[in-house]
Amino acid sequence: MCTNRCADDRDCPPGAACQPDDEGVLGCIDPATVDCVYDSDCDDQRLVCAVDRRCREQCREDRDCRDGQRCDSTAHPYVCRRPPDAGLADAAVADGGPPDAGPPADAGPCLETPCRLLPPQCGCPAGESCTITPAFEVGCLPPGGLGEGERCDGMGMCGAGLMCGWIGITPGVCTRFCDRTLSSDPCAAMGPGSICAALADGAGMLLIPDVGTCTASCDPLGGGADCPTGLACGFFFHTEPGGPPTPGTHCVFNTDVPEGDPCPFRTSCQTGLYCDAGTCRRLCEVGLGSGCGAGTTCTPFVPPGVVEAIEYGRCLPG
Repeated sequence: MCTNRCADDRDCPPGAACQPDDEGVLGCIDPATVDCVYDSDCDDQRLVCAVDRRCREQCREDRDCRDGQRCDSTAHPYVCRRPPDAGLADAAVADGGPPDAGPPADAGPCLETPCRLLPPQCGCPAGESCTITPAFEVGCLPPGGLGEGERCDGMGMCGAGLMCGWIGITPGVCTRFCDRTLSSDPCAAMGPGSICAALADGAGMLLIPDVGTCTASCDPLGGGADCPTGLACGFFFHTEPGGPPTPGTHCVFNTDVPEGDPCPFRTSCQTGLYCDAGTCRRLCEVGLGSGCGAGTTCTPFVPPGVVEAIEYGRCLPG
């Protein structure tokens, strides 16, 4: 690389630093002109390989950055970069050579690592999409061929922008990723019972606080008629730390635990049942006065399990 000779950083253009080359000769080098894949590709140990595949300085706030650069808090980790209105190309250095080719086309605007789940997706090479991998990690994989709402039996079977199951519970249906930072639930347009549920790994730990998946809209008392073959409509409360329980529905693969028997998981009960405090109970509609067997009463949930105008309950002894 051709560079300007220098004695220290003051001799260099904004954003560039005075660093020795492989032969020990000092020259002005802008870290943002260095392509990288790993942090170890960056010569200076103070630099990291940012999401745009360029070596950049880490920061916590603007004052950590040099030469009018700003701390980009949308990147992970935070890195210094020149704001778009600064009047200079972010990676330009007056080195007398040809114009810099810039970052790879798939990574240019992407400020999330390893990739962006929400549309428009970015950060993945051609032929791959950003998704949740079978290891419950965000990563790039070739998309599957199944569409939204279709039954899927494992991770990696759904098309771009979709995930199989809900928080890793499979078999299930292909569901879209959703933005959990919005003031109104983006999944409400999918129909009654569809909510933007948090993404979690197999241990229930949040993967990305701001991203979830839309659960399927279906009728918990309809016997699974509005779900793909082999799946049933389940009613649930989605609970997160510090927030109220939110009632919702989803198409899930239920097992055969009958009413009144113990249920180790929320999807352990037969179709039409709800795992309540470790026991399978029949779902019912509050206020109808029917739907429960002899010796049981349709008891409301606390807080109420209301989806659209229907309040669901479960049949309890009494």
